[in-house]
Amino acid sequence: MNKKTVDNGIGASVLRKEDQRLIRGEGCFSDDISLKGQKYIYFLRSPHAHARIISVDCTQARTHKGVVAVYTGADLVKGGIKPLPHHVWALHPADIAMNSYDGSETFTAPHYPIAHDKVRHVGEIIAMIIADSVNEAKDAAELIRVSYDILPCNTDTLSSVDPSTPLVWDEAKSNVCADVIVGDHDATESAFARAKHIAKIDTWVQRVAGVPLEPRAAVCRFDD
Repeated sequence: MNKKTVDNGIGASVLRKEDQRLIRGEGCFSDDISLKGQKYIYFLRSPHAHARIISVDCTQARTHKGVVAVYTGADLVKGGIKPLPHHVWALHPADIAMNSYDGSETFTAPHYPIAHDKVRHVGEIIAMIIADSVNEAKDAAELIRVSYDILPCNTDTLSSVDPSTPLVWDEAKSNVCADVIVGDHDATESAFARAKHIAKIDTWVQRVAGVPLEPRAAVCRFDD
């Protein structure tokens, strides 16, 4: 690889700065921090891949020992919390511009921090419990009663594009995020025409996103 790649630094070797403290056991993680009056959050998550949320009863959980508050997706919507903003495509100048080849508009899903209408994958957050300790929050989570209308689901990527497959998002026309062609079409066709041998393969690209091995965590303190 060339030492200099592109002006924005993509592909350049980056000097690591964090190794020494971790090797010496001097790393500081969220679990190492204990502030005065610190509270803990635990999330109740969906066991279903696809289901409408009929009701979330937090009555018992809210009165459980050590519980400060319990919030559901409905609470956030009622409080005016908006969906998390998303850009379907990266806006970095080094990325290839991607547009649907047929000119159709790309669907951007409304991403709420807590599901309020239906769940779309196993593990989606249903409720957030805030308590004096992690164990008290976990115990309270077990008292929450969620009523689901379980819907058909599909975990196979290829068949998910079939029109008969259940839609992940009711507002979308299909489960296809975008159908994109990039590059020089004529030059590519010409290259194949001149080739002595042509190999064909089917390939699948896994989810490409920020997917850390360890869970993301944070400790914050309110300053009025």
